[in-house]
Amino acid sequence: MFEKIEKNYINKGLPHFDGIDNIKRFFTKATEERDPIWIIKAYTGETDFYKVLNTDIARGASQYQNERRYIIALLWHHPKLDYIPFIGASCRVMQINPDDLQKYQQNCSLMTKSFLSSSIDQKLAELFLARKESSQE
Repeated sequence: MFEKIEKNYINKGLPHFDGIDNIKRFFTKATEERDPIWIIKAYTGETDFYKVLNTDIARGASQYQNERRYIIALLWHHPKLDYIPFIGASCRVMQINPDDLQKYQQNCSLMTKSFLSSSIDQKLAELFLARKESSQE
């Protein structure tokens, strides 16, 4: 799975964006070490990779669909990730319109078509928000 993700989706399917060389290095390490932690590092790195991946997953684009499924499968089922579960409160920044906000209720589950990163450090989430707001000005 690692090889197919790197060869097809990463090296052929991704558009150019700042930091793409770092993403390619992360996936090379993931392939060499058979370690999905490098996929998480790619996703949480300071590049647009997370935006591209989430958009591709949400759109359900048919090209490289299997490779994106492999990413999802590795993150859900790889035994190396079994040792890092987290149960507790975390912080996340998101933009949401009032109609979608109404769907968020206590004791209710929501399904999304993207990965969501969060932090147990509220200050880190606030820093991300400040950076996002300054980039939109």
